[in-house]
Amino acid sequence: MWIAIVLALVVAVGLIIWLLTGEEELQPAESGMTVDDIVDNPGEYLGETVSLTGRVQEVVDNRAFTISPAEFDSEAELLVIGSDSLLDADGEAGELLVFPGETLELTGEVRLFDLVDLGQELGTSFDAGDFEAYEDEPVLVATEIYGDVRERIGDSTTSSSVASSTTTSTTVAETTTTAAPAAEPETTTTMEPRSATVNDIVSGAQDFIGADATLVGTVVDPVGERTFALAAEGAQDGVPLEEKLLVVAPPQLVDQVEVGVVVEVTGNVRRFDAGFRNSFQTELDEQTIQEWEGRPAILVTQPELFQVR
Repeated sequence: MWIAIVLALVVAVGLIIWLLTGEEELQPAESGMTVDDIVDNPGEYLGETVSLTGRVQEVVDNRAFTISPAEFDSEAELLVIGSDSLLDADGEAGELLVFPGETLELTGEVRLFDLVDLGQELGTSFDAGDFEAYEDEPVLVATEIYGDVRERIGDSTTSSSVASSTTTSTTVAETTTTAAPAAEPETTTTMEPRSATVNDIVSGAQDFIGADATLVGTVVDPVGERTFALAAEGAQDGVPLEEKLLVVAPPQLVDQVEVGVVVEVTGNVRRFDAGFRNSFQTELDEQTIQEWEGRPAILVTQPELFQVR
């Protein structure tokens, strides 16, 4: 008799737990994935929660960006949409938390992008002009983002984050000291920045686009609140545009420079175009945009290495 009572109690407790937790068991994130895996075989991962590492290629808007594999060279790119805005609510208005050239660890659900349905589900609207090319393509709806989120709001000890949920928030952290699904930050896959000069980059941009570089130059023009122009070290006034390199940096770094000073910057070399301009929120006038359109620029991704000499 007592055996039957014990069995009944076990069944009852199990039933209560099942009712409280729901019918579906939460699936752990599948790690060890690459961008290529998802881009090449999206059907195998639709609806799955995965964790992967990627290098930011382009910021599409304040909620979306594209990544390529961080582990090896590949032309594959995957759209990532944060389940919440990627704007920093605690820092300056409009300060983005992800930048091109950075390596991130992401966890999220693999979906097929639907301009209308996914926008409604996430409580936002996607611009047709920016997202038309991604329709019916795989997308990662990220609920956790870890990696090179550096001290862009002047406080290296504070992580900007909001509570994570499945559809309404994105966690953005500077380290993986919390329950991050990926193991350790990708210390073995990050290449050392290339040492270069301003002339190296402006005369051979095709060899540097997408690469990290460290260079020293003289500030010759204050372009905007987040931008200034560099020329070769020791350059004087009157340097032609063709010999200048545009630098995009956090405002607190730009505030430290003035015309004539020599600075050392480390960042990712990009082409100054519409996609690149979406990665920062500084309003540049149309004339300035036209002057720099299509020219190489360097985005400061390692502000801790920025030096005014």
